[in-house]
Amino acid sequence: MRNRHRAIRLLSALIVLAFLASAAAIAIAEKTPARVEGIWKLSGVGEAGNIEQTLVLSQDHDRVYGTFSGLHQSGAIDGTLDGTAITFSAKGGAVSIRYTGDVTGDTMRGTLVSLGKKGTWTARLTQPK
Repeated sequence: MRNRHRAIRLLSALIVLAFLASAAAIAIAEKTPARVEGIWKLSGVGEAGNIEQTLVLSQDHDRVYGTFSGLHQSGAIDGTLDGTAITFSAKGGAVSIRYTGDVTGDTMRGTLVSLGKKGTWTARLTQPK
């Protein structure tokens, strides 16, 4: 009887460990950053008007960096990815635009803030790296 209880405890412990290992593997897989390297065409609309920009993005795991160019300004991009969630700033001269959103395949979309004014944006991948 004593050996049977030990066997049941051991089996229960193994089941718990297997479950925890599976949960950890899923959590790690879900946080793998989306792939955003390439050239993107971004359109935005908000309180300050409409914007059209071309983003040239590079990526180092969860760090996003690159350049943007638009009708009236160009500059640097710096941001991060957390799974499919993306946050980046585009800084050109004295103006900075903060983008937050989500990446789904070859599309990104979300909200933006610049000089206290809010808006929405969508970007499409035109040339992957």
